[in-house]
Amino acid sequence: MPDSKKMILAAVEKDIIRKNPGIGVSIKKDYGQLKKDILSQEEITTLVATHYDKENPDIRRAFIFCLYCGLRWCDVKDLTYANVDYSNKLLKFEQSEIKAHSAANGVVIPLNDGFWALIGQPKDGNRNQIIFPLPSHTMCLRALRHWVARAGIEKHII
Repeated sequence: MPDSKKMILAAVEKDIIRKNPGIGVSIKKDYGQLKKDILSQEEITTLVATHYDKENPDIRRAFIFCLYCGLRWCDVKDLTYANVDYSNKLLKFEQSEIKAHSAANGVVIPLNDGFWALIGQPKDGNRNQIIFPLPSHTMCLRALRHWVARAGIEKHII
């Protein structure tokens, strides 16, 4: 039994609270939820080597960055050059999905030469500039689906 259940039962037994607020509450697991596949290193190499007509270089850079850093798309889309610590070769930012729910939302990623090539430098020295200027979420998903299909990968990754 999880600790929170034990605490509630103990609180009821010691008359700290009158009744267990969890009685009658049930949580149903969604077995039909969408599962995403994971790319193998070989599939990542194939994807990186694959190009197609009219590809968006910013989507390409951002997705490759996500693949190698393990970051979520929602965190990469808002990165600015101000998040880059050039002197220490680090990327620092707060995760957007958990920002409001946790104080432990800070991420620090050491950057190697491959990451530097993907990030580049800000134009005109503007550190508030977005690193990966991306189109709408829908357009990004469409481009990623096309790119993955063009690479011959049949996994559901997005």
